[in-house]
Amino acid sequence: MDKVMTRADVREKLTAQGLDLNPVPPAKLGLLLKEELAKWAKIVKASGAQLD
Repeated sequence: MDKVMTRADVREKLTAQGLDLNPVPPAKLGLLLKEELAKWAKIVKASGAQLD
């Protein structure tokens, strides 16, 4: 996968589709996901949204 991501044509296509190709270390990604989950959980709860 790393070799594919270094190809200029692949990176260009993915960037054109709006993807951010800056790698994030696993520990930082885990922290970001926890923060996002907590943030969105509060928003969903406050909205009163329910699953059907």
